[in-house]
Amino acid sequence: MPLYNDTGNQQSTPGRPSLGRRRFVRQLVLLSLGSQIPWWTACDTAVKTLNTGGVLTASQAEIADFVFDWLLPDDSHGPSAREINAYPFFLWVLQDPHYDPEQQTYYKQGLDWVEETCVEDYNGPFHTINIRQRQTLLDKIRDTNWGESWLASMLTVTIEALLGDPIYGCNPNGASWEWLGHQPGQPRPDEHTRYPIILNRKMEGHPITKIDQL
Repeated sequence: MPLYNDTGNQQSTPGRPSLGRRRFVRQLVLLSLGSQIPWWTACDTAVKTLNTGGVLTASQAEIADFVFDWLLPDDSHGPSAREINAYPFFLWVLQDPHYDPEQQTYYKQGLDWVEETCVEDYNGPFHTINIRQRQTLLDKIRDTNWGESWLASMLTVTIEALLGDPIYGCNPNGASWEWLGHQPGQPRPDEHTRYPIILNRKMEGHPITKIDQL
């Protein structure tokens, strides 16, 4: 079963954004509001240029950046992956000491699996193939068991970046909230109550006695 299905009569064309994919993401995010997705564990700073963050290879970084664009493209119908800083958020996730290390490994393994599949199908690494070929490759991967699962996990990262408070460097100016018609919870975090400061304080045994400390 594919990760998403394009809706309506419009077909997804390689190299072009899919409105069906965007509708799917929006619907999924709306369902996720108020769920257990840890959206507040967002990135501390936004990375202005693509880099490895010291945790990815150059190949892994290029694949990850393209996957986020593929999941939430820039099509003038809402915030794109770049506009919500999805890739910088991903780098932060991979470096977060409080994040599940097995999940961090899984994210990177998936990037390697994409590269391996690319070499099998196109006799070369991901960075050597064109946009149409990249789209076709991800469409194929999406329809495999491992690909559906891994892309779903990357979609979760995208959703976390969509819902994050701007103080963490994601969702600049609350653009995603406006797109979703979402009112964020109050009180919002400030420099003294943002993650991971509160989490570190709790782990160190410091009492949290007021709601505005959460």
